[in-house]
Amino acid sequence: MLVSATAIYLGCTTPAHGKQLANVGQFPGKISFGPLQLSTEDDFQNMEQVHELVQGIYYSQFAPGTAPASFAAAWSEVTAALRQLAEVARVVPALRLAVGMELYHWFYFKWHQGTVPLARVDLDSLELSAELLWESLLSSGCALEEVVMIEAELGIELSTGFDVRRAAKVLRETSRHFATMMQHPYFSGRPWVTPHDMNFNEEHFPSPGPVWPREAFPLVPWLEANFETFRRELEELRAQPGLFDRLHQLERNAEAQDHARETDWTIVELADTREEEPWKQSSCRHLPRTCELLRSRPELQCDHAAAYINRMRPGAMIKPHMGGPPRLVVHLGLDVPEEPIKLFVGSDTLRWQTGRAHVIDDTYIHSARHSGEHLEGGPERYILHLLICHPCAAHPMTWGHVWAECMRAPKRLAEIAVHDLQIAPDTELKRNSLKLRMSESLRGVFIMRLGSLAPLASRLGPGFSVSDRLGRRGLAAAVMTGRPGCTSFVPAPRRWLSPCALLAAARPVRCQSTAASQQADDPFQWLEEVQGEEALAWVKARNQEAVADISEPQNSAAYGRILAILDSKEKIPYVSRLGRWYYNFWQDEQHQKGLWRRTDLESYRSSNPAWEIVLDLDQLAEQEGISWVWSGYNALDEGPGSKWDRALVTLSPGGSDAVVVREFDLDNCRFIPESEGGFELPEAKSSAGYRNRDELLVGTDFGEGSLTASGYPRVSKAWKRGTPLSEAVTVFEGEHDDISADQVLYYDRGEWHEFQNRALDFYHNSMWYRRGDPTRGSVEAGALEEFVRIPVPEDAGVGTFKDAAIVTLRSDWEIEGKLFKSGSLLSLKLSSCVAGIFSDIQVLFEPTARSSLQDSVGTHNFMVLSILNNVRTELQYWRYLEQGRWEQMSSSEPGGEVPVGCDVQVSAVWPDESDEIWVIKDGYLQPDLLQLASAADCGAKPQDIKSKPAMFDASGLVVEQAEAESLDGTKVPYFMIRRKDVPLDGTTPTLLDGYGGFEIPMTPGYSAGVGAAWLERGGIKVIANIRGGGEFGPSWHQAALQGKRHKAFEDFEAVARDLCRRQVTSPEHLACIGGSNGGLLVGNMLTREGAALFGAVVCQVPLLDMKRYHKLLAGASWMAEYGDPDQPEEWDFIRGFSPYHRVQDVCLQPGSGWKCPQVLFTTSTKDDRVHPGHARKMVKRLKEEVPAELAPKILYWENIEGGHGGAADNTQKAYMWALTYDFLWQTIGRGSSQRGEAPASKL
Repeated sequence: MLVSATAIYLGCTTPAHGKQLANVGQFPGKISFGPLQLSTEDDFQNMEQVHELVQGIYYSQFAPGTAPASFAAAWSEVTAALRQLAEVARVVPALRLAVGMELYHWFYFKWHQGTVPLARVDLDSLELSAELLWESLLSSGCALEEVVMIEAELGIELSTGFDVRRAAKVLRETSRHFATMMQHPYFSGRPWVTPHDMNFNEEHFPSPGPVWPREAFPLVPWLEANFETFRRELEELRAQPGLFDRLHQLERNAEAQDHARETDWTIVELADTREEEPWKQSSCRHLPRTCELLRSRPELQCDHAAAYINRMRPGAMIKPHMGGPPRLVVHLGLDVPEEPIKLFVGSDTLRWQTGRAHVIDDTYIHSARHSGEHLEGGPERYILHLLICHPCAAHPMTWGHVWAECMRAPKRLAEIAVHDLQIAPDTELKRNSLKLRMSESLRGVFIMRLGSLAPLASRLGPGFSVSDRLGRRGLAAAVMTGRPGCTSFVPAPRRWLSPCALLAAARPVRCQSTAASQQADDPFQWLEEVQGEEALAWVKARNQEAVADISEPQNSAAYGRILAILDSKEKIPYVSRLGRWYYNFWQDEQHQKGLWRRTDLESYRSSNPAWEIVLDLDQLAEQEGISWVWSGYNALDEGPGSKWDRALVTLSPGGSDAVVVREFDLDNCRFIPESEGGFELPEAKSSAGYRNRDELLVGTDFGEGSLTASGYPRVSKAWKRGTPLSEAVTVFEGEHDDISADQVLYYDRGEWHEFQNRALDFYHNSMWYRRGDPTRGSVEAGALEEFVRIPVPEDAGVGTFKDAAIVTLRSDWEIEGKLFKSGSLLSLKLSSCVAGIFSDIQVLFEPTARSSLQDSVGTHNFMVLSILNNVRTELQYWRYLEQGRWEQMSSSEPGGEVPVGCDVQVSAVWPDESDEIWVIKDGYLQPDLLQLASAADCGAKPQDIKSKPAMFDASGLVVEQAEAESLDGTKVPYFMIRRKDVPLDGTTPTLLDGYGGFEIPMTPGYSAGVGAAWLERGGIKVIANIRGGGEFGPSWHQAALQGKRHKAFEDFEAVARDLCRRQVTSPEHLACIGGSNGGLLVGNMLTREGAALFGAVVCQVPLLDMKRYHKLLAGASWMAEYGDPDQPEEWDFIRGFSPYHRVQDVCLQPGSGWKCPQVLFTTSTKDDRVHPGHARKMVKRLKEEVPAELAPKILYWENIEGGHGGAADNTQKAYMWALTYDFLWQTIGRGSSQRGEAPASKL
């Protein structure tokens, strides 16, 4: 069938019909070539069209079902057609460029089917290509350097084959043509002596030659230091038969015939920052550590970088070619056999070596040969191949932006060209020359060299940058003189021909090292290499400095107190019920990783329950050699009569958000191996739940395109037991820019529900619903209802209670003539909600200015609402009637109003059949009390089940609630815990805590560590309920969203000022602390005017570089909170609260009067939510760019494990917090004699 299809393309069925292919006289001014109408004037258009046609036929051989014989016939046909077109080109100049380039692209090698001893060059095609291109050059001025390159290589090939007469002739012509080229004004100033000195990078920067010095690149020793990691993962990939080739097929580039056979040179593409998916999940899932290490390197952060693993087979030859500027290439030998394998770059010859890296300029002519015997299974060569940012490029020089700009505004570009370059107004700017679909091999082979395009680019506005060779093609069209397409061979204006002069005017011409390849405004980006050798060495040095300055935490009394609290066996073992069992996860001194255990209710009520161990994590970690951290479980719920005998257990290596999911047998307390049909998911940010006993709904890293930009699942699949994950069937997909997408089925009080959900951003969702049926497979044709989109606002939350829909609003909603306020809780029939009928909505809660809904908990027949009223909890009880209708039972907390500084939380015990609730009461000074009550009597008869003993001495301590007035007059509440008799003289050490983001409220809770390590010492603890949090509902949060973020900081500063005004403390005795988003908060306290309010700051697992936060780990999922720094209008306000940038933008500006408080940064290497690079880079900047007198103490400590919580087990937690409290007491305490001391107290 391919021959017939090709016949339609070419207008014939056999080569004998070739006369039909090139008929000059068929149309006036046109030449027919199959379906193409070629121009007798426009060589650019001809080249594009012919290349696209030939390329399509070449790549059709890889289409499924294509027979080799059919393709061979088709290729013979197009070969004959091109030869005939070459004859026509002798008399039609506009065809020479097209035919000459196609001969070079596709016929450099003799076409072979099957195995050959060595690759062979088709000398006849190459010679004809050189002749046509030179003739094209004389008439059009295009592709000058490429002509000389092809001629030079032709001469070398002829001499290698001992065809001395032809070689001498070609090389003489090459020398003459090169000399002619060097007389052109554009090339006359270049230090080129031979054709092999030509390169494209030198259009922009001086060049030390084709091979750059290794010692100038920190990347080189880093690559070699991580060589074993790269090679080990490659070996694991190669151990899977056929995987390398399958990955190659996934990311095949539409390139010309660079080698004789398809398998001679194959790649596994890891990254290409020019593409929509920069890092290829299909490859990185098999090489996770390799990708993690590489993506941390600053040399790969520009938008024209790439990373591959390349395989070269024996007998292969890579034809001479030239890469596009501005870039360099780094090779690291991963597996290089002892064979004659050579890389020719310019006039230099290199040999790859296993474990050794070199840096080349691939914009020189370069080629490669593997002269080993071409046998299947022969010694293949593998290298890590990196296209890195050019070290002298202070600004991005990429083709993509230019293409996009030209496509959007070709007329504008033409107008600029006419005005600035004095081009005749009727000069044609052809959109055909701006096509993005051109292959890599076509880039630049037809470009007039324009030198520096910075003056033109600067006039094109934001987003328009200097291009590489493909991009300059569009710009070349704007400066053409004479006929459209190519310029005649005349020099352009001299002001465009001095890139070195322009470069020298802007900055020194010499480029010392690849440090310049880091973004000009981020010299410390190398610290984002999480596990990089250099970065970790820096971390360890900072850790040592911090411990030496503060003192060893393990010698501190605070450490012993905190560890004893964390390991105490008197903690309440909170439980969750599955069937008859009550499960608990427990950690103590003997069980650092933890025990998953269970008991029955009768035993649980006793003072010494009889626990059955379900899973011992310490034992598992020792057996498997992995530092497992518990992440929870998801049990199989089969509705009425469920056995509760299966669960999906999630474990995190080292505490990261990425988890391993394994199926667990709850009857026999063991994991179910895959060999027995057990489900198991490898490490990833996965979501998984049972649809029925033998089917999971799974979202994980399935390979390329399966994750969102935030790194969470984009695709949900149905996975049948006993089948490989690769055979799971897609049931739902989100978009790449979503946060995540998933599908879930669950049982709810007699009803089965199934939802599909796209999390569009942190606060917006699209949801679809159908009645669930776990007895049928999710992909059985016609077995289930279709999903229906739920027509509620995208920022609303939708849940269920039996057959009712429970809707939570985050914005006002006007529907059917009624207005429902933001923060309200609504109920209606689920069927009505899905159908868009909203006439029967019942309001269960409506917020006021100082009240908000914190939580809602459903039992079998009741719903309990937890309401914050001025940050104090109230409970409301509602009884379900039917069809979405409710009856309110009570609105008061049993036992009276919740005292200031206390809290009450409720959870359902067993909503499938019970109205019992767990009631947990605690407060800043009140240890946890666990009660069992019933929602049926509104919790009127609670039974005490467990209580935690006091773990610090709270005698004499009081809790107060006060308000501060923010800059705009808003009243900001805060809690203060202090000794009742503390003198109000401004000398008391005070620690101010805050968060202010993601609608998360700061509510009271018992923290024994704070009490033992801070309050007992005489310190005061203050918790600020600032805007951005959820204390007063969505409006309180939205008041500090994105461009209004400064409101949260102003609120925090207002509380600090109020504490000083009341003489509770003073700036020298006031410190602030915050983690994660709270780290961003206190990072701003470091860099705003409010820095003068604080003597010390503790900044934990923080966000600080808000220019790059969305490119690091899960950061992209937070753009709804902070904004998108890639949008100039949003970066304008984001920059104002980016502490990393405020140091230079604000703090170090003349007259700022800024001085940095003493500061301790803490973070975790294993944190895969907030990147440790934020804190690392901030510390590096403060220590290196800020004078010592302005930053007297900058300390940093990073835990090697721990995840986003900063610590993985109790010893690590105790170490981190002892270090923190000792630092605080040393910096803002009343006297040094108290440093490191903590009075003893009963637990």
